[in-house]
Amino acid sequence: MTSANIIDFQQDELLWVYWEYQTLTQSAEHSKAENLQLQEQVVSCDAQLKDKDEELNRLKSFVRHFAGDVQSTEVQQLRGALEAQDGEIEELKEKLDASEEAH
Repeated sequence: MTSANIIDFQQDELLWVYWEYQTLTQSAEHSKAENLQLQEQVVSCDAQLKDKDEELNRLKSFVRHFAGDVQSTEVQQLRGALEAQDGEIEELKEKLDASEEAH
């Protein structure tokens, strides 16, 4: 091989390495851009999840409050019914006592 051929071969190798380097650099830049985009998506999704979590907690609180109101209303209704029955029982006892005294 002549020195001119060796120089041509080395230049070809250098050119090939340079193009490979350029390709890898472009690929790395593309990967960086894609990574930044994915990070932004993660931040956005994280913010949405936090908002949804807060909304869910508010809904759970509302449901617990509402369920508590329903239970308390039901308890009041049952107490009213029991008091009415107690009143009827006392009335029946009085009638029974009056009836026994009359005989």
